[in-house]
Amino acid sequence: MSEAIGNVDSMADHWIPTSEAALQQAIANGTFEENHHVEAKREFATGSAKNKEMARDLAGLAIDGGVLIIGVAELKDIQSWRCEPLPLQGLGERIEQVVQQLIHSPLPVRARTFPAAGDPTLGYVAVEVPASPQAPHMVDNIYYARGEKTKRRLGDAEVRTYLAAHRDLGEQIHDLLSIVP
Repeated sequence: MSEAIGNVDSMADHWIPTSEAALQQAIANGTFEENHHVEAKREFATGSAKNKEMARDLAGLAIDGGVLIIGVAELKDIQSWRCEPLPLQGLGERIEQVVQQLIHSPLPVRARTFPAAGDPTLGYVAVEVPASPQAPHMVDNIYYARGEKTKRRLGDAEVRTYLAAHRDLGEQIHDLLSIVP
């Protein structure tokens, strides 16, 4: 089952799990980890604070693109992970609401759900976040980026640098289009 939210192409350069078996295999192999392009969450709890936390995670991934995987618990004491499927009912709609209402400007993401073995009402969500040409994105008037293991707030100078790069790219495109007969 897959739910598209906005227009997004497949993110072929990032591993995106498509089944519980693939997720379990990556954990068993020791290849599953959070990094600059991967954020993992055990759940997507309800409430305004949890929605804002999810929005900050997604906004941070938008600079370089990545995936947020929901349904995986970090076992910090043994430096490992465990699959923890969650109820899928309504999860795609909640993600869409967060993306459209809490992130400025809204992100085009794709929420891909896949069921747990033995119970199709439980499962996992991989939220694909493409690199955004409008990044960085704000949540509550704060810009976020993804570090190697966590999200972080961007300072004014970093935001200006990103915006200047977008402006420069726009000018380059304009210049190229103006020389086309």
